[in-house]
Amino acid sequence: MLRKPGNLDLKIFSDASYGDKGETSRSQTGVLTTLGEQPIGWYSRRQDVVALSITEAKYIANCEGAKDSSWTSQFLAELKVPSERTPELWTDSEGAAYLSLTTKFLRWSHHIEHRFHYIRQEVAKNKLVVKAITEKDNPLDILTKITSMSTVNAWKRRWIKPIG
Repeated sequence: MLRKPGNLDLKIFSDASYGDKGETSRSQTGVLTTLGEQPIGWYSRRQDVVALSITEAKYIANCEGAKDSSWTSQFLAELKVPSERTPELWTDSEGAAYLSLTTKFLRWSHHIEHRFHYIRQEVAKNKLVVKAITEKDNPLDILTKITSMSTVNAWKRRWIKPIG
């Protein structure tokens, strides 16, 4: 059940696990969208391509988060929900954050498909701000990695609170 938010800031959290050792070797992406500290959307799915590093896997997850930010921002604008701040995308990967902010050619990232550079466009247009979060504080581990029940319950207590 939704609580009355103190603000209507749009925040997107993204994370990825690095490819499993199974048949596909593809990484798992997780994205959580919040509005005013209230989760309004989340998903976890296998990435379409094989990432060659954890940084690339997390960069792909960041791109998915950027697309969610764009869609949600447009939807909220259609509903005339006021937005006072630029949406924020939170990532626990410094390398993926750096890739999102630079347009420089980097030898170690030239193989990444162009479609994943959508996040750079959103940052350049000031439609998205990329921010760092510690891995411990990133809620997406429960969508991308095997975690303990105590961790899952801790996040449930944080996100699901009684109204009143």
